[in-house]
Amino acid sequence: MRIIRINMSAPADPRSTPPLPSDTAARVARDAAVRQRSSRDLLGDGDRLLIEHGGETYVLRLTRQGKLILTK
Repeated sequence: MRIIRINMSAPADPRSTPPLPSDTAARVARDAAVRQRSSRDLLGDGDRLLIEHGGETYVLRLTRQGKLILTK
């Protein structure tokens, strides 16, 4: 099992954000703070990701059914 830690307070490089479909881009334009990432980009080859937020650590987990679960 591979675990990756990310800190959600760190700003992302806007040049690394993949282009969005035009209908999604229109919605996102209303809220510039929204970014999109593929779950595979976050999880890599693993099935868990530790996310630090507000002094707490959360676990994003990929289930056997291919669904994502976020727990504390």
